[in-house]
Amino acid sequence: MSIGKSQGYYAYHSALKNNKVEIYPDISRVDSGRSESFCYDIMEDMTGPLPSEYNGCDVFYIEPPWRAGFQVFNDRVKTTAAHGYSFTDFMRRIAYLILGIDAPVIVVWGKEAKRYLPNTNQTIKAIHNGDPALGYCYNLDKGTYERLFPEIGRDRSSKDIIEILATEFTRAGDFVCGYGNTGRIFRSYGKEFVLSDMNPKCIGYISEHIEVWDESWNNNNTRT
Repeated sequence: MSIGKSQGYYAYHSALKNNKVEIYPDISRVDSGRSESFCYDIMEDMTGPLPSEYNGCDVFYIEPPWRAGFQVFNDRVKTTAAHGYSFTDFMRRIAYLILGIDAPVIVVWGKEAKRYLPNTNQTIKAIHNGDPALGYCYNLDKGTYERLFPEIGRDRSSKDIIEILATEFTRAGDFVCGYGNTGRIFRSYGKEFVLSDMNPKCIGYISEHIEVWDESWNNNNTRT
């Protein structure tokens, strides 16, 4: 049986003006087998834990918005919570959630994030949408970190990092999922995912594409 790897272009929920997230329906939840995607704003409760859906995840991968795009994403959502906090508040909430997770966590973000995130001596050089970034790693034991990312100085795309994780772990969590690329790539490897985003149109995008993700996996694993 071949492992179905993700290939080619993938849609990304960006802050650019040409992003077409508004064309997708508002959807609160969509499930596929044991994988789950739902609308959830991490800022609704600044000291609360993640929803129980995330309890079974053995790895987390997130790409939070950078400062330049932060307000754009908030303006696309009409909830009160989305407009009542600053970028610093958001970063502090991300750090709080990381500290409450026991599973490995990889956060791909700009270098400025270092001042807000928990300390770590494990990072990955990354390229995020063409810009230099870092993958901040938490709860990875030294042996696993060195085995998965042996070339410490090599630049890796977000897609590269997720694919590496999909070879090692079985159920990924992403609580700022956008269009769900963490789940899409994990599904291409026959793995499970739990995704959430504050924008119901992102879940709408996932709901309209999740069957394609499943079909791609099924097709890759029925070939002779």
